[in-house]
Amino acid sequence: MKKLSLTSISSLTVLSFTWLLVAACSQSSGTNPESSISTTAEQPGAVIGNVDTNIPRAIPIEDPQFQEIANAMVGRPAHTGQESSGVFRKWSTGGRGFYNPNNRKLYENFAEAYLTKARLETRTVYYPFGGPDVIYPLTFFPKTTTLILVGIEPIGELPTLEVAQGSEYQESMNSMMEIYLASSFYRTEDMRAEASTDPNKATWAKMMAAIGLLDLRILTTETGTLNEEGTWLSDANTLEDQRNALSPRGVLFRCLRTIDGHSEFVAVYYFQQNLGESNRGSLYSLPKARPFRSFIDSFNGNYTSFLKAASYLSHYKEDFKTSNELIFGGNKIIQAPSGVPFSEFVKHRDTWKLSLFGEYREPSHLFEDHPQLDLRDAYASSMSGDSRGEYSDFVNYGGGLPFHYDYGTGTDGKGKGSMMFFAIKGSSFPTSTELPNTKKAVPRAELPSAARGIPEKPKENPQPEAKKKRKPLLKWLFGKGDS
Repeated sequence: MKKLSLTSISSLTVLSFTWLLVAACSQSSGTNPESSISTTAEQPGAVIGNVDTNIPRAIPIEDPQFQEIANAMVGRPAHTGQESSGVFRKWSTGGRGFYNPNNRKLYENFAEAYLTKARLETRTVYYPFGGPDVIYPLTFFPKTTTLILVGIEPIGELPTLEVAQGSEYQESMNSMMEIYLASSFYRTEDMRAEASTDPNKATWAKMMAAIGLLDLRILTTETGTLNEEGTWLSDANTLEDQRNALSPRGVLFRCLRTIDGHSEFVAVYYFQQNLGESNRGSLYSLPKARPFRSFIDSFNGNYTSFLKAASYLSHYKEDFKTSNELIFGGNKIIQAPSGVPFSEFVKHRDTWKLSLFGEYREPSHLFEDHPQLDLRDAYASSMSGDSRGEYSDFVNYGGGLPFHYDYGTGTDGKGKGSMMFFAIKGSSFPTSTELPNTKKAVPRAELPSAARGIPEKPKENPQPEAKKKRKPLLKWLFGKGDS
């Protein structure tokens, strides 16, 4: 069965026009301005992040085969009157975890209520250790025009439409997506096994399936790399000798999002980039990967760092020093405890203002070496209302999260044991320990007030903290979690 290979994908060309020409044509033809594509200055989406800077404000022309493949992957009807099937049917009617529209609404309500300004302002999301997890960051930040995913998983290939329509492939995709949406993350070891067995089920295909569930229309997708300045270079337009050996391989989806007649481009990147300080196999270390760091630097610190199910890799500070610098290089951070250690936020508390959500619970046995007792104390102290406590400047909104998140142990759908931090650079939060707008935004039964969510007090004679056992990086890089 013929596959859609990297070579055949990269042979596709992208036709470009300038925005000035489009604007002129729109005015002369009487196009409704409300349905025109946005070109505001704060949207690099017109150029799609750092794409096609050699052709300013380039407009990709749609290749319909990609949306057709995405629809087939997830069983999404291509035409009115067709019945949905497989993944998309569950997505529409309900299932476990994020499959259930009611559960997705809890995420959206939470973000609208407590991340209101960031939700409106965030246009670029940087997601280290994210792998192909497209859905969760775009749920929290739906106005994102540039999503940057990073992982160590191989890119793989895209299936042809014929392969994507096959019942065996759809059943396999259904199984993979169900695990992802129920647990909120992909397991790196599973992804590597799937990619080695069938390249049509690797990162590129998983991203396409995820986008196929969202209200995005895929215009084009291609593989590529970055030049020394961090500008995207499509494989279709780049000779072999023009490629930088230190640059990661990547995938780019150019999509269109239309809401209330207003359309804008959305770029979704994935880079197969090692984020450690040392080379890992054929993947260069982050300090050596100057093209990738230049790409991130091109956003001038105007991005939100998003970390979830990151296997506590950032806790190995010396091994991920440069990665942590990029995470703190943005102006907002939203993460679970498996991201940057809480102690780093304490150290930078004069620069970063932190808000805590959820209830402290010790990590599962897989990550028992990372209890973060200072985080436990911060949750207890900030919820006690002690204005003189060590962590009194950290606002704790209290109560359990209304959803399962990260490696949280909750099985009741209400996120018991799930935690989340949100930090803004050079800003401040309300000082109230009560959840604002609780009744309006999220049902009170789903997200209790601080008074009903106070963690248990530490024992009077706590056992001394066990000395951390340093686990081999190989296990962390290729074991549990996202990348």
